[in-house]
Amino acid sequence: MKASALITLALASSACLHRPVTPPSIADVEAAMTQGDYARAWQLAHDPATEPDPGLLRLQQQLREHQASTEQAALRLARQQAGQGQWRAALESIDSALALWPHSETLYQARQDLDHQQLAALVALRTELFASEAGWLQSLQTLPTRLAQFSDPSAQAMAADLVQRRDTALEELITLGEWHASHKQWHAARTALRAASSLDASHRHHPALVQAERHLATASQRARDNRAETLREQARERLARYRRSEALDDLIAARRFIQSHRRDANLDAEHETIERLCRERVRREVTTGDALYARGEYQRAYEVWRRVTPLASDDAELEKKIARTQRVLESLQELKAGP
Repeated sequence: MKASALITLALASSACLHRPVTPPSIADVEAAMTQGDYARAWQLAHDPATEPDPGLLRLQQQLREHQASTEQAALRLARQQAGQGQWRAALESIDSALALWPHSETLYQARQDLDHQQLAALVALRTELFASEAGWLQSLQTLPTRLAQFSDPSAQAMAADLVQRRDTALEELITLGEWHASHKQWHAARTALRAASSLDASHRHHPALVQAERHLATASQRARDNRAETLREQARERLARYRRSEALDDLIAARRFIQSHRRDANLDAEHETIERLCRERVRREVTTGDALYARGEYQRAYEVWRRVTPLASDDAELEKKIARTQRVLESLQELKAGP
């Protein structure tokens, strides 16, 4: 009896293990969308177990459109906030969108970019702060000696506090100067390390300071640096103009400008930014074109895709979409013309 019971139990367990898993349904996807759980809706809509279905394809398209719209709104707000120095608010804007679309590479990349921009802004502010403090401490350089003449313990405490502040500022300025030099920000490196040497003369020949001053020494180099800085400012202004306008022509113009002056002005960071913006814009316009094509608005889809070809000249899939739509339009034109 025991052996029979064990066999029966094993067979029942085997049947449970091999019971087919019910694939997600369109109703499951719609329910998740209704609840605002877009991460789950996306997961269900792209589940390999789900059978391809016109209704499912429609939901997938709706999810793509909603994701693109959320990304666009979040990026626009975050860039505006970052431009005003509101770094925490900018990051929170991206995080709020990521909570809805945790699989979005665009949002993850935007957050990383914001982190880098925030770091650069913070380093520049720290440099300004500690250089100012070095100037203040330099003006009080004789004060610790004067305080040492007092027997009151508070005077000794004040002198020790000034020495501690000097040591802290010195260490920070050296770290900042070396960081700026490693990023070829020679003006900032020189500012930080000159401030450090004003507190401790032994740092007047710091290797990074020597390197910075060598780059800034000659008139020709200074002129090149000024031109490079001007080009960088113009590149940043063109990027800012596109972010304000969202106009495709502004994006194309900014990309051409940065590509033309990338080597002359060391625009690697700006080049990385513009290429990311171009990829985002192409992805968004392709999604818009897909939606128009699905609704039978072939002419508008064709025009949308054609507009972004300067940004995606090597996109074979986009070329196929354009070619296919052109054939459809030609066929419709022939049908309209009649026999």
